[in-house]
Amino acid sequence: DISVCYISAHHLDRWNLRKRAMEADCNTWFINGVCSWYFSVLPLLLSKRIKQARGIVSTRGMFLPHVISAKRCKKNLFIGVAKLLHLFGGVTFHATNLLEESYIRKAIGKAVNIKIAPNIPTIISRKEEKVVRKRKGLLVLVYLGRISPEKNILKGLEILSHIKSGEIILHLVGHTGYREYWVQCSDQIDRMPPNIRVQQRGAVPPDQLPKILSCAHFLFLPTTGENYGHVIIECLSAGVPVIISDLTPWNGLKDAGAGWTIPLEQEEKFIDIISECLDMSQEAYNAMSRSALIYASTITNDPSILEMKEKLFQEE
Repeated sequence: DISVCYISAHHLDRWNLRKRAMEADCNTWFINGVCSWYFSVLPLLLSKRIKQARGIVSTRGMFLPHVISAKRCKKNLFIGVAKLLHLFGGVTFHATNLLEESYIRKAIGKAVNIKIAPNIPTIISRKEEKVVRKRKGLLVLVYLGRISPEKNILKGLEILSHIKSGEIILHLVGHTGYREYWVQCSDQIDRMPPNIRVQQRGAVPPDQLPKILSCAHFLFLPTTGENYGHVIIECLSAGVPVIISDLTPWNGLKDAGAGWTIPLEQEEKFIDIISECLDMSQEAYNAMSRSALIYASTITNDPSILEMKEKLFQEE
């Protein structure tokens, strides 16, 4: 049996968390994140005081350069104090790949204990025989993610603005909580050429995502970095190829025929690829969509992912 406890903001305090933790009586604590007082730091402190429980800290990309660069001084101060107080002493860090492991060691120290286990991907099923209509001169792109600087959709809009022919529709799906950044995006949307339409969809419930993807040709995600990138595998599993930056773990997309990874500084390359997609025929698109499904299937059916997750929670 699995017990789940939900705590409202009104009851979120250290005494209530301590009470709940003592009632749970867990031998292993899986801590999701690094900097949050109530959801990271306090649980880590409690795990050391209650039964000397084993702590596993999943950094969720916290130590990636583009994440550290946001509020750099504040985050570096936190890391420095955490190291001084040995906050992470005795814990196991969870990294999703070798690159993230290297950033954790750079931030915390080379001697820290780290286990690598890829995230278990979310699958959006789509019947392979269902064909998304694609004609030359029309391209439907979808962006999935927070409208925030690290996701870099403002740069994506600037790239699209250089394409003056054909018809491009971009669906922006995501929360617009970063007000100043969204104002910049809105200004850029207002300056887009008439052949490009941007539809701001806001945050949508997960059950609506398959419907949105059922009419999209490609995911467009010029992100400044992802430790995993759930939306990428979600799109691939729905037969939607991807156009993304090379700052994610998803390599080999071009060889698999499932999309492209492009360095952010190569703006002309982005324009060329998007133009190629714009002129793509139905037959060529169908082939890419099938390749995306096959590529996603090899990832989601890989038994080593579950094995690595199990090892993450095994005692040393």
